[in-house]
Amino acid sequence: MDLVMEQIEVNPLVAARKCGGTAMAGARNVCLGCAFQHECRDWLERGGDLAGLAEFCSNAGFFMECKRSGQSA
Repeated sequence: MDLVMEQIEVNPLVAARKCGGTAMAGARNVCLGCAFQHECRDWLERGGDLAGLAEFCSNAGFFMECKRSGQSA
């Protein structure tokens, strides 16, 4: 999850503070139980973007909401 957040330039402070931290905890749990770990690894290796991530990632919406200011989705 940390590598994905770095790749798409998620603001970690925004992510950690969203809903008092419960959104980040939920997103981490989704990542830990995700069935698409191979797709995610391949996406990271290709240097993928948010649009490509959204094709298989249940957390894509959360990540989009937490992107750094000035970055396009």
